[in-house]
Amino acid sequence: MLLISMRNMITLEEFNKINFRVGTIIDASINKGTKTKGYKLKIDFGPLGIKKT
Repeated sequence: MLLISMRNMITLEEFNKINFRVGTIIDASINKGTKTKGYKLKIDFGPLGIKKT
């Protein structure tokens, strides 16, 4: 059984303020410049353009 604390839940009003984006990953490469494992991503967000992480 999953128990959810009401203290950690947001209201519907707060949820409606969240801006969700969907994109297509164009390129992914291993980020060798960090201590922990990670990836560099290039994502196409359509009208918003291509963004890099």
